[in-house]
Amino acid sequence: MPRKAKGNKKDQAPPKPVSIITLRSSSRGYHTEALLWASQEDMIRALSVYSATPANVGAAFVGFSRKEKKAKWGKLPSSALLGEFHFYVGGWDIEIVSHEVTHSAIHRMRVLDPDGEDVLDDGVAADGEPLEEVIAYESGFWTSDIHRWLSTTDPTERPVDHGR
Repeated sequence: MPRKAKGNKKDQAPPKPVSIITLRSSSRGYHTEALLWASQEDMIRALSVYSATPANVGAAFVGFSRKEKKAKWGKLPSSALLGEFHFYVGGWDIEIVSHEVTHSAIHRMRVLDPDGEDVLDDGVAADGEPLEEVIAYESGFWTSDIHRWLSTTDPTERPVDHGR
């Protein structure tokens, strides 16, 4: 059987992230992870296992355990990992972090309680806290935690140019 050329990208080992952080959800037992990649190319290669990734992607949130409404399936997802944030060295800033956390908040309302519809209908948790606050606090904590982690982990100090 012929051997493949050594330079073939399919033969390369999958990239390894520079750093990973776990972020706990306020929904007991659930969490997300954030991964920092050495380069945009490494991040895109890592993301390619999930779906076709555009060549110019700057960051991503990949949601896992997506369930339809509980009324349809009758149970929550079995995996405690809600999803992954992906960033690369020198390719992020607070706006990008906040943007990806917004995606995660929407995903969280799809797969866990509080359900997005309940949040929009001014629902209240058992402890009396407005459900909107549950989502807002978690989004704020994750944005702050990810930004702090990236700021102390990423060796670059280059601001991202948003073209504005």
